[in-house]
Amino acid sequence: MFLAFSQRDEKMIELLTSHGGKPEATTPGLFRLTELARRMLRGEAPYNLDGVGGDTLAEQLLWGAAWGGDPEIVRLALDLVDWPREDPRWFTILEQPLRIWRYGVETIHADRSTYPVCFRLILERCDPALLDKGARLDNRDDILLRTPLGWA
Repeated sequence: MFLAFSQRDEKMIELLTSHGGKPEATTPGLFRLTELARRMLRGEAPYNLDGVGGDTLAEQLLWGAAWGGDPEIVRLALDLVDWPREDPRWFTILEQPLRIWRYGVETIHADRSTYPVCFRLILERCDPALLDKGARLDNRDDILLRTPLGWA
């Protein structure tokens, strides 16, 4: 399903769906599929929770939309995420617009001006002093061994 959505291959999406295929909850945000996100939130489109970005549909949509740079899906998801402003989970969400998703047919050439918009929308909901709350900057990713500050 992921590859079919990344290529915007409607025939393959339809075929896979007809055989029980379901997109991951992060897919609409990563590929800027706002209508699919709306349908998922209304209970009209099936999906799988994959554990990335949170435990709920809204949390995973938020994570995907923040990384994919879709302000509309970020807004939709933020309305349903009720984390306290000081919750350390915001750190992971704030990191996503800094990464700039570049996978799939259309997202490689997508408008990058939406990423700061997503970052600002998320920042309005959380306490930016996450370092004072214990967020760590010395953790390194598994691939390039970079710290969050290095990625930023």
